[in-house]
Amino acid sequence: MIGGKPVEIDRSKENPPFAPEWTARIGVAYTFALAEKGGLTFSTDVLYRDKQWLSVDNRDVLTQDSYALMNVLLSWASPSNAWYASAGIKNLTDEVYKVDAQEFSSVGNIQTAYYGDPQTWQFILGYRF
Repeated sequence: MIGGKPVEIDRSKENPPFAPEWTARIGVAYTFALAEKGGLTFSTDVLYRDKQWLSVDNRDVLTQDSYALMNVLLSWASPSNAWYASAGIKNLTDEVYKVDAQEFSSVGNIQTAYYGDPQTWQFILGYRF
């Protein structure tokens, strides 16, 4: 407040944080029957996210350019579905991307960005009972 009146800031021409203009995701999965050995499923998906601001003040240093992430997964299930296994890779292309940011303008103008997971492998073996 200045002089007892609230300060008005016109942000109508700014971009809201964490609101990319375009976001899309597509995925496919196909299961192969393995006779009496269960089923094998291959699946993949791609996520696209357009440029987005990660700060309410639209600071260039706290933006994330558009990016795409691809994941692949190969899964097997026994005929009884009791045994299962899967192996997959998240972020197949090892894309470097920011997912969050914070600004502390009142404390030395500190700006911090947080990054998404790098290429990650997963292996799962399980039994349902």
